[in-house]
Amino acid sequence: MRNNIYKDKFYTHFDMKKSYKQFKSKVENIHWVGKHGFYPFIHFDIDFSKYISDSEGVKHKKTKVRNIYYAAHIDRFIYEYYGNRLNNQYNCYVKEHGINRAVIAYRNCTPGKCNIHFAREVFEFIVKCKDAYVFVGDFSQFFDRLNHKYLKKMIRHILEDKSLDDADYAIFKNITRFSYINASDIENEKGSLRRDMRYLNKYFETKEFQDVKKRYLKKNTKDYQIPQGSSISAVYANIYMIEFDKKINDFITSHNGMYRRYCDDIIMVVPMMTDKEIQKDYDKEIDGFIYGVRDQIPNLILNEDKTEHYFYHEGHIETKNRKRCSLSYLGFTFDGRKVRIREKSVFKYYCRAYKKIKSVKMSKDEKAYNAQGIPEISVMDDSRDAVYVEDKNARFDIIDENADSLGMKAEELLNACRTEYRFAVKENHGRYTVTQTVTYSDASGNTIGTPQTLTIFDSVLTGADLRSLYVCYIPALRTAGDMYRTQEKVVIENRQDIPVDVYLIRQGSQDTPLAVSIIESAPSTVAATQIHTNLSVDDKTDIGSIERNGSSITAATAKSAFGFQKMGEAAKADAARLYTVKVTVKPVDSEKSITLTGTAMK
Repeated sequence: MRNNIYKDKFYTHFDMKKSYKQFKSKVENIHWVGKHGFYPFIHFDIDFSKYISDSEGVKHKKTKVRNIYYAAHIDRFIYEYYGNRLNNQYNCYVKEHGINRAVIAYRNCTPGKCNIHFAREVFEFIVKCKDAYVFVGDFSQFFDRLNHKYLKKMIRHILEDKSLDDADYAIFKNITRFSYINASDIENEKGSLRRDMRYLNKYFETKEFQDVKKRYLKKNTKDYQIPQGSSISAVYANIYMIEFDKKINDFITSHNGMYRRYCDDIIMVVPMMTDKEIQKDYDKEIDGFIYGVRDQIPNLILNEDKTEHYFYHEGHIETKNRKRCSLSYLGFTFDGRKVRIREKSVFKYYCRAYKKIKSVKMSKDEKAYNAQGIPEISVMDDSRDAVYVEDKNARFDIIDENADSLGMKAEELLNACRTEYRFAVKENHGRYTVTQTVTYSDASGNTIGTPQTLTIFDSVLTGADLRSLYVCYIPALRTAGDMYRTQEKVVIENRQDIPVDVYLIRQGSQDTPLAVSIIESAPSTVAATQIHTNLSVDDKTDIGSIERNGSSITAATAKSAFGFQKMGEAAKADAARLYTVKVTVKPVDSEKSITLTGTAMK
């Protein structure tokens, strides 16, 4: 499935749950963003406290708390869009100045790479060195210390000293002078835990929210700190470190070494001579340069508890006292020969697996989403396939936003809502595109909200011709009297008769009919559009009607022309699920493992 940074996330916040496509035109309007009133962040702490052993083996609790802030839906879209734009400018700058490979976190130009790849690159470099000095460091309270004046200076630096436009300035002002409300205050006000309020469309109505702000709103009045948790904060953090990265990388590479920074974690590897006296002086020179550069950057503090100095010698990692040990980097440990997952990382994986298992068991949708098997769906290929997966909250969101203007209660409008999914398949001089338009309307045919057309496939971008179109829709809920009223319609517009396989997949157990309309240039015995589905063309409760170029056709004609092939024997029963997610955790030197199987719930 195609990677999209503007993913809809339907957590509860101070604004209504929203879909990006609804606000795309506003978000991309610089002047609109410049006048936008940002919502407060919601703040909570993550406790990273752990027990560590001293030199005598006595364990002590080390407390570490990380401040996390998450934005309202519309604000998140703004941060992601303009953060991505700024990231592109940052990428151009670091490529031009030779530090592109040195910075590996929060980049939008390293698709398919993760900590595993980054750690492997470093460990392989160490092994290639006969002897090496390794410096590992960590900056204390990184996001909480970033100086606003210096940050603005560096942003303008990568913009070639141009002034910030209206959008960039509004975002910078809001990120540096951010406001927030503690999650605990929300829970106290509502008398419920956040996890038990996920069903809410938003925490407070307008008047109630204004009162809550008066009592609980907090603001950052310092000349430093940005909120960790927003996507643009991550881009700001990289920009803040430009001068540090440049000077350190130039110095280390001049000694034929490697420098890498992952957010606030840094590692440097420098090949060395084997003579220990030379090594001793050499590592002091390197350390002195590192600390000297650090002192040139405002508020940059190395955590001495996490700063380590190692030597690689004769295939082993050693301390300065020449004791064999292991170094830790990005969740892995390396002793010079073997790479292992850190115990802490394994524990995290277990915790996440157990948490996911628990959430699945507690889900109200357990029967609908997890009681059945999985349909046989051919492997999706984002270079050849167009994919539309309906979000289960989209219909509810647009109804909540428009019910008042139509003079109806939300639940009444929901029951009357009609949905049309239109997909246009086109070819122009060898360029294949698929566009999607989803239109909601009431029983009288009045459009609800503003339909937006989105391109979900472009062969120029993917580098391959179109093969398939996946349409994964969610049927609306019905009352008993509306059970057999068609309220969803799928239109496949293929006027150029482009050969394409359409996978029409109903998600959910709601047994209500779908209307299907296929538009091609001219009737023929076998059409260019071939339908594969988990719906039965012979069952009117599955497919209520089929049209070809605006005229009704029979089930027999539909099967003869368009295929309407079933996707496996258990396809109808499997309609509730689209794909499987598996998480397998296996600790080092252990036969125990956890495997979680389930479907996406959002």
